[in-house]
Amino acid sequence: MGLIPENVIDEIRESIPIDQVIGEYVSLKKAGTNFKGLCPFHEEKTPSFSVTPNKGIFKCFGCGEGGNVFTFLMKHENLSFVESVQFLARRQGIDISGYLDKKNNENIVKARDRIIETNKLALKYFQEVLKHEIGSKARDYLVHRSITKETKDFFQIGYAPDKWDSLLKALGKRGISQEELEKAGLVSKRDGEKGFYDRFRNRIIFPIFDNANNPIAFGGRLLPGSESKTEGAKYLNSPETIVFKKSLTMYGLNFARQKMRSKKKVIIVEGYFDVITLFQNGFDYAVATLGTAFTQDHLRILRSQVEEFIFVFDPDEAGQAATEKAGMIVGNSMNLSFVPKGLLSNQILGEDFIDNKDAGTLDIQVVALPDKLDVDELLKTKGKAEFEKLLSSTEGLLERTVRMTLDDVHISSSQSKKMDAIDKIIPLLAASHRSVREQFFLLLEVRLGIPYPTLSSMLSRRLEKRKVPSERDNSIDLVDVKKKLPKIEADFLELLLHKPEFVDLNTIDISFFSDSTVITILTELLDASEKGIKMDAASLLDHLDDEVARSLVIELSSSQLDDEINNEEALDCLSRLKNIKLRREQEKFNKEIYNVSREKGDNSEVLWSLLEQKNKLLKKKQKDIST
Repeated sequence: MGLIPENVIDEIRESIPIDQVIGEYVSLKKAGTNFKGLCPFHEEKTPSFSVTPNKGIFKCFGCGEGGNVFTFLMKHENLSFVESVQFLARRQGIDISGYLDKKNNENIVKARDRIIETNKLALKYFQEVLKHEIGSKARDYLVHRSITKETKDFFQIGYAPDKWDSLLKALGKRGISQEELEKAGLVSKRDGEKGFYDRFRNRIIFPIFDNANNPIAFGGRLLPGSESKTEGAKYLNSPETIVFKKSLTMYGLNFARQKMRSKKKVIIVEGYFDVITLFQNGFDYAVATLGTAFTQDHLRILRSQVEEFIFVFDPDEAGQAATEKAGMIVGNSMNLSFVPKGLLSNQILGEDFIDNKDAGTLDIQVVALPDKLDVDELLKTKGKAEFEKLLSSTEGLLERTVRMTLDDVHISSSQSKKMDAIDKIIPLLAASHRSVREQFFLLLEVRLGIPYPTLSSMLSRRLEKRKVPSERDNSIDLVDVKKKLPKIEADFLELLLHKPEFVDLNTIDISFFSDSTVITILTELLDASEKGIKMDAASLLDHLDDEVARSLVIELSSSQLDDEINNEEALDCLSRLKNIKLRREQEKFNKEIYNVSREKGDNSEVLWSLLEQKNKLLKKKQKDIST
């Protein structure tokens, strides 16, 4: 754990309920004394992710992931342990900077902090430039795009002037070196020459924030009229850094998260201006990918918070292809049951045919934008009411794909044309509920003349290809660890974790236990007790490196223990463990006595010594029984 004191780590961990932190990333529902939700670490339809506030832990009973609040932040935000402690400390206003200026901890934490600090200075600079005379064209452009001052300030939009070293010089005066600017992705090295130049030039700047509202990267839109004289793409993003990973980041997510979760839906668009214009018009649950296709990481981030994805991509070919690809990723990754709306052939399936949202069904919808209009242009020219109308008439992804695919394919079309159409539809059917597949098979049989068994066979081959490969043979199974242990040892440890007041740790003899995982956990608890440190399940996890031991603590702490259990149960467990230990030792002596008798005879000194030790053991056992 490095150089941060135990009591400070405990203070930070206990400063905020774990369900409050995790609840910002996962939509949680109360389930008794716990909370449940869809696991953010693997794809699932039925919630198996549990948060236990009174123990300060979480556990997924599907994939085995679990831990305390630091573990969650480490896994979800891709942080080290020290970074996760610092992340929560900063949020709670607890200063730990004095503990980080040491050799072992400073490198990664300092580098991460320095990049964020550099980005904050850059953001302030970009905003100031936009207000300055040099930013007049940029301001005019924002007015042309109908972006209000309030919206501009809310999204903290800025401007990078049309100069090669403007930011370089401005931040240099603030003590930021060229190498630090490069690490933050704000400058680039000159080809074949010494020195650096500004990465963003003559661009509207859109800061990209993390969940804690720290600027971790920037996006830049080249001012119109500059494309011909300035080298570079219309849109440019920061390169990936230690604080910014494109596949794990979505523009606007920090602003949209709360409304997304309350509405249980998210609008997914392609660009910065799409998100900004949607927010300005009251659709404040929109996010955008950052110049990449919609990925499984994006799915994982959004899936645990919403039940409906609404894709609004441009009406051009690239936009339509992006929509289909995104839908395929969602469907194929999750084996979801789509909820079709108003399907072909006289609405074969009604809207509520599959009503299984509590079990994790995801509704994938597509907004059909009018030709040649993107979201931003539509809202600007036709207004909010028109977009609301489009939202109310969205098509299910499956419905839309079938409609568009069969638009110019019919029963008299060539066989190759029919098979091309089927190839587009089958992947989505593979991700749909069995009942939906059967209805569409009937539709396709009528429309294309392809027999039901042929379609079914094609689907079966698709499903076979999609099967998840089994884990490597040497991987560790972290699900149901308790079942693999001696029952009495697991029961005692479970009781100790739930009711520590029932057990005097000084009465525990490690030799009573045979399982190495249980011994690892108890040794840690006993060592802490000797130092006068009280450890609960959440703090214990910070001291365990062994994954199986950690998983066992999480599993046992997440269980529901009978409220009527008392300290007699603990004493009984210890007594039985002691007897089991004596029995093990007795069996060991019997085996050794038998072997020595055969090899050295009945009068061997070794044999007599073993018999004497066995008699002492039996007397001890008899004494324990009588007391």
